[in-house]
Amino acid sequence: MTVMEKFADKILDPRKLRSVALAGLFCSLPLGATASGETAAKLQSLPRRLAMVLSTAAPMAHLHASQTLDIALGFPLQNQPSLVGLVQDLYNPASTNFHRFLNPQEFTRRFGTSEADYQRAIGFVQSTGLVVTQTHSNRMILNVRGSVSDIERVLHLNMMVYQHPTENRVFYAPDRDPSLELAVPLLNINGLENATQPKPNTRPNLDQGQPGPLPLAGSGTRGALMGKDFRAAYAPGVTLGGSGQKVALVEFDGYYLSDIAQYAKLAGLHGVPLRNVLLDFFDGIPGENNSEVALDIEMVLSMAPNVSEITVYEAGPYGSHEDVLNAIANDNLASQISCSWTWSTYDPIVDQILLQFAAQGQSFFSASGDSDAYRGWVPYPAANPYATSVGGTTLTTTRPSGAWSSEQAWNWGNGTGSSGGFSYDYSIPAYQQGMDFTAGQGSADLRNIPDVAMVADNVLVVYNNGQTDTFGGTSCAAPLWAGFMALANQYALQKSQSLIGFANPSLYAIGRSENYNSCFHDIATGNNFDATGTGYAAVTGYDLCTGWGSPKGMNLIRALASPPQQARLTPLNMSNEGAFQLSFSSQPGSTYVVQASIDLQEWASLATLTATGTDTIFTDSESAQMPHRFYRVLVQR
Repeated sequence: MTVMEKFADKILDPRKLRSVALAGLFCSLPLGATASGETAAKLQSLPRRLAMVLSTAAPMAHLHASQTLDIALGFPLQNQPSLVGLVQDLYNPASTNFHRFLNPQEFTRRFGTSEADYQRAIGFVQSTGLVVTQTHSNRMILNVRGSVSDIERVLHLNMMVYQHPTENRVFYAPDRDPSLELAVPLLNINGLENATQPKPNTRPNLDQGQPGPLPLAGSGTRGALMGKDFRAAYAPGVTLGGSGQKVALVEFDGYYLSDIAQYAKLAGLHGVPLRNVLLDFFDGIPGENNSEVALDIEMVLSMAPNVSEITVYEAGPYGSHEDVLNAIANDNLASQISCSWTWSTYDPIVDQILLQFAAQGQSFFSASGDSDAYRGWVPYPAANPYATSVGGTTLTTTRPSGAWSSEQAWNWGNGTGSSGGFSYDYSIPAYQQGMDFTAGQGSADLRNIPDVAMVADNVLVVYNNGQTDTFGGTSCAAPLWAGFMALANQYALQKSQSLIGFANPSLYAIGRSENYNSCFHDIATGNNFDATGTGYAAVTGYDLCTGWGSPKGMNLIRALASPPQQARLTPLNMSNEGAFQLSFSSQPGSTYVVQASIDLQEWASLATLTATGTDTIFTDSESAQMPHRFYRVLVQR
């Protein structure tokens, strides 16, 4: 087991103070002047979305003026409608841009804040007496450090101290929205409060203290699932091991290398190269959540034992999720990413980074959560439309390292189980549009989660410098899916296909096709009811407990990596009413979008059709009033 470490390029000494380096802060000049002596820009105000705990908290005191804070400045992407359109084309098999992914340099050139504006922002920060501690190559974030008194002066606010209403600690937050004199537009200001911190989605197994084996037939102690059990259930007979692929892990704690070596030996697996990327001054020393980091590594190792590298991006318990995600995007070394952590405050910078993942062909898997059904609010980033949200199951196998036997939605009761629902922050994405959510009580207008699932119950973990226990949580399922995607990407490259990239367009096309039951274990039992009996039941097909379900090995791998099927148009006919009638070849169960244009430049969607046979006919009733029209048919995957 080898480990290489890369430290983020920061300027200041991390030992001065516990720091919170978040993305999205912008600092203003001292009142009235700029570095070049120009008249100060008009005051720019940046409304915050307050953490929920601030709605009930009252300030206790003023934060000490000499305390040092790490904050970050967040910049909006340019040409965002064009970027969204490009991402749609990247995952549209009929587009000439299909899977023509960008690299970070191309992404920044086309969509990043201009170099001139970024430099103006740097100059502005430096002129205020604050210090720039890190720049980012995509020019989306600028990390800044300063004293409380300087930050208050620049941002026209007061930093206050509050008692946390649910945790035994105090936190700091500003008393108003930040504002500053800067002409360069900003998206948000982050790092001004530490009321919320990333939380892991893993739970100690509630049954581990009971005597006797658990009836789940794993190969670990008392029937716990580990190592080769996962491949036996989800990838039986698959010879792929993820060769040539790298998996990135989003982490906010460290781990013990000896735990990973012990797990590999216990599971009969060889070690894989691990590389640590330490961010936000984190020293890598394992803390109270080292079990999450160890679990993530061990799950990837179990599902994809031959990956070329597992890259562990670690920011520590007070680090910035933006810095971690942005480092993965700008490095662009891993084609699959797993995040087992959630946070409770919406962050538009994260939305932009996940768009960059999709544009670069990176798959992002996010644990859906461990608190049963969501009602009205979903933590981040699980509900982001460019994340593959992963729910959890309870898995039964035929024997240790045996075949899949059955699965149901994971639910320990009392508010602990596979989270799912719909988010009011995001409208329904294209890949979910047109689905019938009636049986599962989903939304026809909002983003529904999860998308897929894997086991989240009775999983053996070696952690905390030699401790062994069983855990549950969707934190188990997300890295298993990232490992599975490494197998699929390896297969795609072997077949001279492109990387799969953002998985949801393909996953939903498969789920909505006649191949669904050959590619997924459809989990139709169990629920995520909370202690009051409120929640969602698993149903046939897609549901808000387990999404489309868990993978069926090589069938799903082939479907994900298969070349896109093209619709073949036949000559137009004329209906009795004088309308054009379009006929095209189709695959039963596949979805097609018929579009029309009068100039081959602007295309309008006329209909979305799910084929019931090998030939599909569409009549354009509007065309009877038009002299001419061009048509094309797009295949949704």
